[in-house]
Amino acid sequence: MGGLSRAGKHWSAAEELTVIALVDRLTVAELARRLGRTEKAVTRWRERHGVYPTTAGWLTSGWAARESGYSAQRLTALARAGKTSARRVPGGRWWLFDGDDLPRRG
Repeated sequence: MGGLSRAGKHWSAAEELTVIALVDRLTVAELARRLGRTEKAVTRWRERHGVYPTTAGWLTSGWAARESGYSAQRLTALARAGKTSARRVPGGRWWLFDGDDLPRRG
């Protein structure tokens, strides 16, 4: 193991702040290289702490459900069927929905 390996080590406050500060500007791969961690470790940390790049105009499934009147599960089904503009959060299992293309219940 090289001196820069952080495998199996707890995350320091400085590492956590680095991810939070740079999540909008660097890819997971770039963050991993900078921190000396694996991409998988960075992705898991982000998922556990809910740290994702800002996505102006895109809504989480909860917000999209409130705005549209549909349940989050129904919106996910529509996204999987390609009936609304949505995308997966990189490295995660969450969906983001395009606020401008959101179906609305009448």
